[in-house]
Amino acid sequence: QGYVKISLKKFLKEGFAEPLQFFYDAEFDYGETDPKTGKPLLEPIMYIGEVTGVWKKWIKGIKGKTSKTFAAGRCVFDPISTSLKLEVRMGKGGKNPILKQIAKSLLKPFAKPVFVDSLEGGQEVAAEGDSKEETAEDTEATTGTEFNINLDDYIKDISEIVDKGTSMIPVLNGIVKDVYNKHIKGQNLKSVSESLIDLFKSTMEKISNNDHDQLLTESKTLVNELSGDNELKELISSGEDLDGKVKLYEDAKAKLTKLVTDLEAMSTPLKEVVNTGTKVKKVEDPAESDFPPVSVNPFEHLITQFNLQSKSQGDIKAAAEMMKNI
Repeated sequence: QGYVKISLKKFLKEGFAEPLQFFYDAEFDYGETDPKTGKPLLEPIMYIGEVTGVWKKWIKGIKGKTSKTFAAGRCVFDPISTSLKLEVRMGKGGKNPILKQIAKSLLKPFAKPVFVDSLEGGQEVAAEGDSKEETAEDTEATTGTEFNINLDDYIKDISEIVDKGTSMIPVLNGIVKDVYNKHIKGQNLKSVSESLIDLFKSTMEKISNNDHDQLLTESKTLVNELSGDNELKELISSGEDLDGKVKLYEDAKAKLTKLVTDLEAMSTPLKEVVNTGTKVKKVEDPAESDFPPVSVNPFEHLITQFNLQSKSQGDIKAAAEMMKNI
């Protein structure tokens, strides 16, 4: 909460006359618990600026329709008068008692929030004054229009994941083609040569640098979120194209769906490559490992241990101490 207040103070320092989006919640769960009760500690939060996809999902899915401590809309700030004008467009928390909690915790003394009917010359109601009694009209006035869907946010979320796949898919396809199909599929791996060890070593590095499982999880999660967004589905089914953005969204989603299909097709082959690569690593020259085998010849055994201890400790003195026991 302290970080939120510091951020708001820095942000409001310059002021802004053009409306920006805002939301606040007097009972936000920061993830901390009361040591006495074990219950979540709920503290005020406020955000001013472009509301991104993650916050929009939180607003629409949790706070926007149920919470009595949440409100959102547009605002402007005058750094001279320190007046922060709030035009509430959404939520049931657009009440003076709630805003007074926000002001006390997050905005004093550098900003004085006030409700206005409209940012375009609307009537002000001082939030710092006496609490007004809640009426049916008050509730109706603060549960109005939600944020309009911005398809750019959805397209951006999809594009970020698809872009990852654009660079990863060729690498993973190459592994399936050159390693799985040639050396694993149909039990083609008959013997382990030095070149094969090098191949699997470089392959394991590529797999480590191109996390197939993580990308598949991210892709499927986003597909499920899009499929479960009823407001989005209503917009798509309405037939309204919104300046061609619906078409852009559907094209982006098609690419995302294909990415999921491609990644799922690779899952089994890549797991086999990883399992085989782990086994091949164990077949590397034992004499080059950290724990080489001990020879049955006492002299060879001594030399082996001498080299091992010198290598691991980097200390000739340690080896010399061992030599005293000959």
